[in-house]
Amino acid sequence: CITGILDGSINECEFDTTNTFGFSIPKTLNGVDTAVLNPSTAWKDRTEYEKTRDKLAEMFIENFKRYNDESSEFDYSAAGPQL
Repeated sequence: CITGILDGSINECEFDTTNTFGFSIPKTLNGVDTAVLNPSTAWKDRTEYEKTRDKLAEMFIENFKRYNDESSEFDYSAAGPQL
């Protein structure tokens, strides 16, 4: 994966975007097993993955609330995960 970044081959990849976190994930990357590129396919138990993903997203959302007050010039909630 690092080689693909350093040699620029990642720029030629097609990407999927995750719904919850909005991450761009390469569909394929030369020399990397496709099963490990996307976290949802790397987990053996899809249900457990989804529960863990959603719990992590909730933790991020809760943390972002600390930075969204009336004195804040930026709405950080839009930058975080979406459930």
